[in-house]
Amino acid sequence: WRSSQNQIGFFGQSCDKDVKLISTICETDKKLVIYDARPYGNAFVNKVGGGGFEKSNHYPKIKVDVLFCNMENIHCVRTARSNLYTNVINAKESNGTYFQNITYSKWYDYIACMLKSSIDISSSLKKDYTILIHCSDGWDRTAQLCATSQMILDSYYRTIEGFAVLI
Repeated sequence: WRSSQNQIGFFGQSCDKDVKLISTICETDKKLVIYDARPYGNAFVNKVGGGGFEKSNHYPKIKVDVLFCNMENIHCVRTARSNLYTNVINAKESNGTYFQNITYSKWYDYIACMLKSSIDISSSLKKDYTILIHCSDGWDRTAQLCATSQMILDSYYRTIEGFAVLI
């Protein structure tokens, strides 16, 4: 399952619609693992605007784990990609700081975080857990995590045709 953040608000009260959705997803005896793509601090700040993150105590009849993937938002990733590109283009003028500049771009940190989270999600799915992946809006990080997890789990998505289906 994939969604945007839940709407629990500043004081952390549960939203009846969110609780109903999660409860419906977990009508089986399976464990639910919620992968919140955001860093915990970002999720906490979203509470000011009415959003927030899941709390397992809102679901007393369901086995729920909430895990934060610590993926930065699209703006941070875009900046990292731009910095990486600039460093590669200017490699000749880097005066021996090329690898240091690549490291400072944080691009590889973001890729590693996404891959680690996708591996964790894949492992949970292999254990037959029900999975919900969400972040603030549910459109960039969630899609990356879902698609990468599918590529890990199913070799079809590692073909050109399968990759095109994901895109």
